[in-house]
Formats: sequence, C-alpha cells, structure tokens
Amino acid sequence: MDTVVQETLIGELLRKARETQKLSVEDVASRLHLSVKQIIALEHDDFAVFGSAMLVRGFIKNYARLLSLDSEPLLEAHRNIAPQDQFQEIAYQSDKIVSVQALSFSKFNALLLVALIVLSAIVVAIYQYVAHQDNTAPLDKPVPAEVQQSTDGESLPQAALPAAERDANIDSSVTEVPLPKSADAVVSQAPKPADKPTIKDPVAEQAKSEPVKSDQVQAGMVRVKLVLTAPSWISVQDKMGKTVFSKLANTGASEYVEGVPPLKFHIGNASGTQLVFNGQPVDLSANTNNNVARITLGDH
Repeated sequence: MDTVVQETLIGELLRKARETQKLSVEDVASRLHLSVKQIIALEHDDFAVFGSAMLVRGFIKNYARLLSLDSEPLLEAHRNIAPQDQFQEIAYQSDKIVSVQALSFSKFNALLLVALIVLSAIVVAIYQYVAHQDNTAPLDKPVPAEVQQSTDGESLPQAALPAAERDANIDSSVTEVPLPKSADAVVSQAPKPADKPTIKDPVAEQAKSEPVKSDQVQAGMVRVKLVLTAPSWISVQDKMGKTVFSKLANTGASEYVEGVPPLKFHIGNASGTQLVFNGQPVDLSANTNNNVARITLGDH
C-alpha cells in the first residue's frame, strides 16, 4: 500500500526521520553539500527560496535517499504543489535586432572611410612638398660663355671665343717644359720590398697551447686521462669521498684527474667521454644507463 503524503507534511516527514536517526541539521547539510539554511527550508516546506521546482525535487530525493526513505511519495506531493517550472518567454522586436552582416558591413565602411582620409592627407602632403621645392628653385640660370652674344656689336671677350680660336692666338714659340720631379717624389714611387711571411712551427705552437703534464704521480695516487669528443659534466670523488674533479668539459678537451684510489666517476655524457687508465682506454658501456656512466677505477 502506497503511502500518501500531504503537501504540508513533506518537510515534517524529513525532519522526523532525521531526528529518529539522531542526525543534526549540520550533519545532513555536510553530507548533501547544502547549507544549513537550505536544509531548514526543506524541513519547513519553504520551497520558494530555491526558485526552481526541478531543483527542489532533486534536493528532496537526495534527502530521502540519505534517510533511507521512499522518495516517490514525497516527490508526488511536491508535484501537486509545483507541477512544472515556469519559464518566461522574452520577445524581441525585429527592428531592434542588428544582424552580424550589417555590423560587419558598417565596420567595413568605417575602415574604408578612414583609409580614404589617410590617403587624401598623404596626397596633400606630397603636393605641398613639390610646390615648396618649385618655389625655392633658382629662377635665373647662368648662360654658358660660349653662347653669350654682345648686344652692341662689340667683340666678345677672350673667354667667350671658341676653343680653336683661343688656341690660334697663343704664340707658337712658347714651349712648355715640365718641371723636374723632386727626389722625394721619386723615392715615394719606388716599390717597397714585400714583407717576408712568418713561418710558424705547428709543433711549437701546440706545445705553447697545451700545458705540460708531468708523468710523475705522487705516491699512493693514480692518474686518469679524460678525452672529450662532446660536452660532458664529470664529477670524481677519491677514496675519502672528497670531490677532486667537478666541471663541465667542452668538446676536444683533455683533462687529467689525480687522487687516492679508488676514484669514483660520475659522467653525464658517456658517449662523448673516453677514460684512459694505465695507458688503456676504459669501456664505459657496461656501467652506462641513459648515457650516464658510474664507474670506479683503481680499487684493485
């Protein structure tokens, strides 16, 4: 037999079930993730504070499930109070709606107008500049002497005569003698002896650039040579755990590490690092993981 719930008893049934199970309002609010104010409103049938009837029925269903109650009679009672949510339709007049195309067209017209204004300003500026250059240009240009004519019939000056007539009037008995060049000018034109190229000894240059390493090693210590074919970070500790070498070595470098054995090597780029110990290269492949090598030398 189905239980019939009156409209005004929804909140009372929920409250009595909560009190029977010895739950406080705060306990229910914490479990349902609601506020204490919302729980009190449900227990007093104050559903108007929630606004939506569908939202209220969801809260009632979760509250009844928490209290192990049959939620359907409670929901049916609430449907009699609020059958469905009321939605208010909003009507808009079509003459007040501006389409996207109209807005885009207006924006294009505005951009076009701005472009025309800028172009007009540029044309006016160019015109004013050209007019200013024309006003500042000289009005009277000098006439070449060859084309000047006398207006009163007098003979033209010597500078106005043609070049051939000026040459004819020169006395042929005059002979131009070039001045002798000074001794300093002759000496300055003599070719300088070529500088002799300096021949460098490559062996001597290499000896200057590479520091001299002594073959002697202190008693109780060993020496390991590092040859770098790629940049690599290397750290070395001696028998006492002291770091005797730690640096980022560059490509082509040769480093020497000395210390009390055993020496523990931590090499960041094993593929670009070669170790030479007692005159023999050391194979790092067996002690390499992800191109990082850890190896101990001189322990035997």
